[in-house]
Amino acid sequence: MNNESQSVLSSFLKANHIQAEIHTLLGQTRTVKEAVEELNIDAHRIIKTIVMIFGDGQPLIAYVLGDRKLSYPKIRKIIGAESIRLASADEVREITGYEVGAVPPVGHKKLIKSLMDQEILALECVTGGGGATDRLMTIKTRDIVRVTRPEICEISK
Repeated sequence: MNNESQSVLSSFLKANHIQAEIHTLLGQTRTVKEAVEELNIDAHRIIKTIVMIFGDGQPLIAYVLGDRKLSYPKIRKIIGAESIRLASADEVREITGYEVGAVPPVGHKKLIKSLMDQEILALECVTGGGGATDRLMTIKTRDIVRVTRPEICEISK
């Protein structure tokens, strides 16, 4: 994580009274599989923060568990958009301030419309991107919900 994004994430966590655990790793973790291997945890305890674009370029974040996949038909129906796509690496960086594979579930440049798969609520804590590809963050689910205000729905398959 560069110093600027490290500072932004740390400041966000502090300002929002979030006590998250940042795991600094020896290698990079851009995928769920790498995160599972690095921390020796179940993929069901990992949260993916997926940045998408819909409509005329509007950003959307979808939160799903590491062992689940997004259902694009469900998402299109929920947001009422005919088309939706994954954001490019440049778009992810511009929208969130973080690189693909490092996007934390909180601490983005601004509040972005988001959908959270309802299965996530069953977990007290989840582990996701930590702001850099050599960092992961364990955070309470309720803190993610409190600061991102996602629509809770069924978006996985």
